[in-house]
Amino acid sequence: MKFTKKLLICVATIVTAMLVTIGSASACTMLYVGSDLTATGDTYMSRSEDYSNSYNKIAYVSEHGKHPAGSTYQGCYFSFTFTHDSYAYTAVSDDNVVGAGNETGECPNCGKTHPHSPMEEGGTNEMGLSISAMDSVYGNSAVKKVDPLKSERTSSNFMSEGDMETILLGECATAKEAVQLLCSIYDQYGVNEGSGLQISDQNETWYVENYTGTQYIAIKLSPVTVAFNANVGIIGLVDLDDTDNVIASAKVIEIAKTAGTYVGDEEANTIDFRASYSSPNLNSRVWNGLNYLCGVDTYTQANTTPDDITITNVEAETGNIVPVYSNIQLKDKFTTKDMVDFYKVSTIGKSGNLEWHIFQISAEGDVATSIIEWQGINHGGYSVAIPYYPVLTTDVYEGYKVGGIGGVKSASSIPADATGFYPSGSKYKVYPAGWENGVYWTNDLLSNYADSSACSAEDKAMIKDKLAEMQAKCYAKQAEMAAAVAGMDADSAKAYCTAQSAALAKEAHELAVALYKDVAFDQHVFENGVCTLCGAKDVTFNPFVDVADTAVYKDAVLWAFYSEPYQITNGFDATHFAPKASCTRAQAVTFLWRAAGCPEPTGDCPFVDVNPDSVFCKAITWAAEQGIAKGFDETHFVPNATVTRAQFVTFLWRADGCPESEGSIADFTDAADIAEPYQAAVAWAVEKGIAQGFENGSFAPKAECTRYAVVLFLYRDLPVAEEAA
Repeated sequence: MKFTKKLLICVATIVTAMLVTIGSASACTMLYVGSDLTATGDTYMSRSEDYSNSYNKIAYVSEHGKHPAGSTYQGCYFSFTFTHDSYAYTAVSDDNVVGAGNETGECPNCGKTHPHSPMEEGGTNEMGLSISAMDSVYGNSAVKKVDPLKSERTSSNFMSEGDMETILLGECATAKEAVQLLCSIYDQYGVNEGSGLQISDQNETWYVENYTGTQYIAIKLSPVTVAFNANVGIIGLVDLDDTDNVIASAKVIEIAKTAGTYVGDEEANTIDFRASYSSPNLNSRVWNGLNYLCGVDTYTQANTTPDDITITNVEAETGNIVPVYSNIQLKDKFTTKDMVDFYKVSTIGKSGNLEWHIFQISAEGDVATSIIEWQGINHGGYSVAIPYYPVLTTDVYEGYKVGGIGGVKSASSIPADATGFYPSGSKYKVYPAGWENGVYWTNDLLSNYADSSACSAEDKAMIKDKLAEMQAKCYAKQAEMAAAVAGMDADSAKAYCTAQSAALAKEAHELAVALYKDVAFDQHVFENGVCTLCGAKDVTFNPFVDVADTAVYKDAVLWAFYSEPYQITNGFDATHFAPKASCTRAQAVTFLWRAAGCPEPTGDCPFVDVNPDSVFCKAITWAAEQGIAKGFDETHFVPNATVTRAQFVTFLWRADGCPESEGSIADFTDAADIAEPYQAAVAWAVEKGIAQGFENGSFAPKAECTRYAVVLFLYRDLPVAEEAA
């Protein structure tokens, strides 16, 4: 999947992977589902590129005629002359395309400085040819010794997987034409990597696989095929006499026989390609993927075998040639959502994902609308697949094109100017300035943060939920686009589809930026006082039209309304608090109980006039047990009576432990009206500034304590209120 210079970076990992199982350094996963097995009758082919965490990818449309007729394309190791002006096509590539900020930089594939497009993959051209590339496969040492992969030591002109999409999409109009061109290059020049790729048009899909420098098999996939490759090779027993559906290198049996690895029947002209050229090793993506596809949990490392995934054109019982099939039995007719969710499966969707794509291809209708390309960038579990009509797409969202801004660096502490980072072990991974402008970098940061120790389970679930909502919006928008373009002329359809897909990509990108900033920096997106992402409340937002910004009790009302973990009180409705409405004894005690954290009472309520099912029951019982609020007698609390000012400050005083104070009530003009049981409490409340008198010099102890007064007194008294203030 990746090669040469980039492979050398992770050589130890890759060598280990090749000896045991395929590791994350080169772990692409492809899936094909034939049209007879899908809910819509469409064909699906897809693939994820999984190479390294934090390795930027960009996407764009390669314009028609980028390579003029007669011009020679020079790749890392291969040159090709175009026979006509190259077709326009969609592409995703490594970050060194001319115009992306690295015009004269080193090619990450070969280390040379040259202007070719590096490692293009996953695209559709203007003729309706789609290519899903690549899925690395690894030959056994015996066959590679007989037919080695090409290298600069042995050849001056050979193809790399990074050349394939550029040449095939630029040059070819149909799947068969592309397969024939690719196979002719294998025959004449050879290649430096083992790989599997899918090549499709509106009418057919071919899968081409090679393990060595010049030997390959191309096989046409049937409508009843499920083909699933996780870097282990999947072409099994093939009857080479099926020339309508199979193209094979001339020496494919001979090379295996020379190597001593041949499995098949030479007389019947059959070869088990995987058994002859590869190894029996599988990996966790194989059994995890099978469990998902089949809707079971029975596949394990111990019981999964190559027979569970290989494709063949030979009927097991008779040995006859039949349409290509595998032993994979899907759980149901597959949908686009099933395909998208496949790339969220554990070990398939992971931090090493660079990009993933799904082609949804219909055999019906005009080629311009028969192909939908669902493009995902970065971790399949934390990115959204955006629908494109690639034949109608003239450009992509700008966030896909951001390159050349640098890479992620390790730091022992968070730099003061860092705007994007996540913890990694004892250090931090710090993102380059401008990360939020690029879709890849944004999704990479969000996924790494979500999977780090810094992200709570609740935040992680919220992130996934919001991305799922965005994905559902993409499904709905795609259906809307399909209906809209039906009556448009070509130019209008191109403008419409290009704009709609770009708008979806922009929305998904902005969502990912907002999600990261929400969970990492508490930078919320508020609407009417509530974060649209995580549900956090803007405690400065005043939803009540009857609580003026200048009101002395505004802060207290907002504190009571936004209090956590228990809301002390809400409004009468969404926009009215009714601050001057009277407050009952039951309500007042309940406000106090909630402010105290809703402690559980130890016994049953002693009052016959308090409904045990009432929302006030626990609060009244607790208050009575604590000696905070007493009944009118031993069995009656009179919950609906209006609480007075003197009564409520006494509730507060008792809740605080009946502290002594040096306060005095003597200065109040109505001091004589303050009954003896309330005097110490009122004096204390006045001294602490909890309650004050009125302008006329009175305290009005018998006046009703309004809703605003209750929350204001609470706010001024409780330690939690002081902290909030």
